Amino acid sequence: MEHESLLVDWTIPDTYSRVLDQRVDIVIATDVIYKGSPYENLADLLLELARRNERVRILIVIPKQREYGPDFLEKMRSRGFTWEVRELTEEVYRLKALDNQKDSDKFYPGLKELDFDIYTF
Repeated sequence: MEHESLLVDWTIPDTYSRVLDQRVDIVIATDVIYKGSPYENLADLLLELARRNERVRILIVIPKQREYGPDFLEKMRSRGFTWEVRELTEEVYRLKALDNQKDSDKFYPGLKELDFDIYTF
């Protein structure tokens, strides 16, 4: 069976039909919870996806150092979500983001200092 990847602008509810009209098995999101992130919209979209796809797995990676993670989780809880959390301790999550170490440090400062958790809803 062939799977299609769908990208949706979760800040614009009018675009949700692009994904809501499809069967969705898994949602993978990373670097979506941060200052200024419209994560309440994301929580709304995920709730609607879960209502339409009862077996959907939602995986979201959140750095522990992001102060907005607990607020996002509270928004998910208020929508009836429960989750499991696992710390991503493997070194691969701390590797440089770009081949050139200097550019990697310039554009992704602090990457090596971040600790990541993955939430499965």
